[in-house]
Amino acid sequence: MEAIASSLGVSRVPISRPASQAASHTATPRSPAMTLVASSHGSALREVVHQARNFPRASPPQCVCHSASLAQAGRHVHPHSASPSSSSSSSSPSSRFSLPSSSPRHLIVCSLKEGLPSSSASALPTPSIPSLPPVPPGPAHVIPAEDLPAFVACSPLLQRVGLSQADVQRDVRAWGALGHELAQQLGFLGKGGKAQLGEAQLRRIFQYYLPVFSWCWRQLQLHRAQAAGGGAADAQAAPLVIGISAPQGCGKTTVVESLEHLFTVTRCTAATVSIDDFYLTAQGQAALREAHPGNRLLELRGNAGSHDLPLGVATLSALKHATAPGTKVALPRYDKSAFSGRGDRSPPSQWPAVQGPVDVVLFEGWMLGFQPVHHDAAAAVDPQLEEVNVRLAEYSAWHDLVDAWVIIQVADVDWVFEWRLQAEVAMRATASPA
Repeated sequence: MEAIASSLGVSRVPISRPASQAASHTATPRSPAMTLVASSHGSALREVVHQARNFPRASPPQCVCHSASLAQAGRHVHPHSASPSSSSSSSSPSSRFSLPSSSPRHLIVCSLKEGLPSSSASALPTPSIPSLPPVPPGPAHVIPAEDLPAFVACSPLLQRVGLSQADVQRDVRAWGALGHELAQQLGFLGKGGKAQLGEAQLRRIFQYYLPVFSWCWRQLQLHRAQAAGGGAADAQAAPLVIGISAPQGCGKTTVVESLEHLFTVTRCTAATVSIDDFYLTAQGQAALREAHPGNRLLELRGNAGSHDLPLGVATLSALKHATAPGTKVALPRYDKSAFSGRGDRSPPSQWPAVQGPVDVVLFEGWMLGFQPVHHDAAAAVDPQLEEVNVRLAEYSAWHDLVDAWVIIQVADVDWVFEWRLQAEVAMRATASPA
């Protein structure tokens, strides 16, 4: 746990907080950016995460909501750790699933960069674009088609992503088929493909993952339409780069894998990269540590300054130009288990490659979109933050390549410690490099 805390740049001493402050992290819309405001009961990490999180060029529309539907009711657990339910209740999903007030909450923000077609407050994706792409007939739905629209309508995300129950009703076959695809991908189907989904699993699929995918897919359609309107009708549009910013351990990898799978089954080529893929090599991290002796925030990988920014820019730029058939782009990978957990970049021979034309790039990371605060504010929290704060400004080179943002925030940053520990234990148990 100490290593994890060090890599996060915070003390491993638990921080207590009054129950009334448990969900005090709120999002306050500002134009043209979104600022997430910190609780006064904050560590250095809290201040950086919440004060510095101004998402660049993110104009309205901004799709914001608190979702209490992403974890088992009444349990303080990772939202992705629930097991299938054996309940045989015959009541409809819309009546037997309620939103528990005591479960962990996520804040979801979807916003577009200035210049894209729906970058004005009144221009959410148009109704002429389906809520989900057409798909061929598939196996039986995991929720009866007659119940599915009402169940999806219970999602606190639906309105925020510009959809209504009527939209889901119109495209119910696609929602059902893609829901089944996700259930299979996530391992929720029993022997013979029989659905064995409980409340948490159904919510994850239909009230979280699919609404977010719907928003992302529709932004891709608008992006393509803009390219065609600009005279590129006969050419492949540049890929849409979606930045996915979320705290460590909150399940963003599963979200991204689900989005990538859904894009793939709907015949779109998706490339996935993480800021973790761009960490400095072990040698580079050692040089950073030696250049800043005693600064625990730069001792290990994780904070601003510990990434190879030129490598990230080169990779994202190459992906944005991967519009011709046969184009190949190598995607860097990082081995977190190397050097007893200090990590090192994997050899280029082990990097996967994506073949163009690429349609969408999913770029995820815990600190994506963060912007520096005033140096006095950083120093007031912790003098060691000053260098990290300075380095943070350099990450605009990445942010400028992002076209749209999906932002996930948990209500209580303390949960990040617990989830990171779970991830570390799982990684060591499976000898996984990441």
